[in-house]
Amino acid sequence: MWRGKARQSATAGWRRDEQNRMILLLIPPQVRLDHTEKTPNHRTSEPARPDTATITTLPTELIHIVVDYLHPVDRVCLALTCKSLASAVLSAPRLCPTTWSRFNDQRYSWLLPESYSLILRLAHGWIPKDKLRYCWKCHKILPRQAEYFRRRLIYKKNPKWDAKLQIQKSTWEHMSKRDRYKHLIEMWCGSPLEDSSSVYCDFCREQNPAAPLVYPVICPVCMEQELTFLWKIPRKPWLRKMLGKVFVFMCKSVGVVIGLVLGVIVWTIRSVYTQGRKGWKAVCC
Repeated sequence: MWRGKARQSATAGWRRDEQNRMILLLIPPQVRLDHTEKTPNHRTSEPARPDTATITTLPTELIHIVVDYLHPVDRVCLALTCKSLASAVLSAPRLCPTTWSRFNDQRYSWLLPESYSLILRLAHGWIPKDKLRYCWKCHKILPRQAEYFRRRLIYKKNPKWDAKLQIQKSTWEHMSKRDRYKHLIEMWCGSPLEDSSSVYCDFCREQNPAAPLVYPVICPVCMEQELTFLWKIPRKPWLRKMLGKVFVFMCKSVGVVIGLVLGVIVWTIRSVYTQGRKGWKAVCC
């Protein structure tokens, strides 16, 4: 597939360092975890309350104990809550093959724990939906900016009509190719419909059990690929030769079967004719 490599890199899984330990997330160098700005509090002083412990006030050693019981996806979500927890999670011992086996399929202990649900979690509740949106087809969180997709669309093929376009077929057929691509971008950037990230949320499904099923919006790149897809035989010499041999073999097999059927029919007709002729002679004599 022409975007197979990009799609695989988006869902490849966890990265590992030189010592084969799992890397949960990477913090940009401009983000300083050891510096947190405190906003001034202009509220009137309230009577003193007894101190209550929160997870952010716990010692780093205790947070490491909590993190040790969490799945890698939960560790990333915990680290994204605030800078202090991000620093504590990143300073915890990294998972290695002997420790990450607790979080994966026990039949395949050598595999890394699943990471597919991380994108869904980030798409449902963590990202600003007015700027970003989740595409279930390529499993990516992409911006809702027209300029971002104008540079990534091909503009060579004419997309065909589909019910997912939310437009009448007659209107679509009278649109130019440029207007059709413009409509694909506008659907992604301005559609009021939700993405499909809520479908995988148990809480949302319980809150809206009778919600109508609406086809989720997919990104213009995936929509273009779907509406302009035309299957062709891959341009591989060995595959063409193999398909040619299979075709010749099938033609020969069909020819042999047809020859056998015709032979049986001719033999049956001749046998009936011979037996009838003998019977006629016996009656006449």
